[in-house]
Amino acid sequence: MVDGEVTGAGAADEVSRFYADLARSSGWQTFGQGSQVYEAWKPDETNCTWRLQVLGIAEGVYHVQINYTPRGLRPTCL
Repeated sequence: MVDGEVTGAGAADEVSRFYADLARSSGWQTFGQGSQVYEAWKPDETNCTWRLQVLGIAEGVYHVQINYTPRGLRPTCL
């Protein structure tokens, strides 16, 4: 997992559009709009998935996470 905090990024709708454009241009698929500002996923060649989440922490402050579970740790990725 890689995660970090982004500050001074603007309103949630602007941040959501930014990550949606970035994700779309690199083959990610939007996962839906739950309580997150943005969420997307991207499968690899073994059907494991990468997951991108952008969570709003405070006004103009966001927590960005990218998660991946390697095939050896997730037997459904074959």
